[in-house]
Amino acid sequence: MEGCNVARYFGIEKCIPRKTFGNRHSSCQPQYLCSMKTNKKQITMKKFILSAALMVIGFASANAQSWISTTNRTSRSSYSQSSNINSSSRYQQGYTRSNGTYVIGHMKTNSNETNHDNYSTRGNSNPFTGSNGTVARDYSSQSYNYGSGQTIHTGSRGGQYYINSNGNKTYVPKRNSFGY
Repeated sequence: MEGCNVARYFGIEKCIPRKTFGNRHSSCQPQYLCSMKTNKKQITMKKFILSAALMVIGFASANAQSWISTTNRTSRSSYSQSSNINSSSRYQQGYTRSNGTYVIGHMKTNSNETNHDNYSTRGNSNPFTGSNGTVARDYSSQSYNYGSGQTIHTGSRGGQYYINSNGNKTYVPKRNSFGY
């Protein structure tokens, strides 16, 4: 046993024999030296425990955020599961709109015949930004709110649009021609 531990065990911490520490000038070693040795060990152990605890908290926090993100994405709608999001995506370079507004580059799903699997569609979530979609799904009851009171045209590739007040095409989620 080490000198400090022996002294504490026997209750004689105030005076430790000199042969324990090799001190030739006195017959006792003061208590504070014993405490200093013990404190260094305790501080080292506390640092180790604190580091380990911080690592555990960090991993738990990351997993919790991942779980919350997944839960939010899948619980909003039956269409929001990742299997319904277009797995084929591409980077859209930044560009300037005709009105002078600059749109920064971003990831987007490749074009296909529906908007059900697009990041911007309501119930879906963009995995790159974490934002939730806001556009109504094709053929949903909400799609009839887009362009209400306008004549809806169908383009050569199946897209539906109306002509806005500026004379431009404004595309809307698809809806059937029967009104339901």
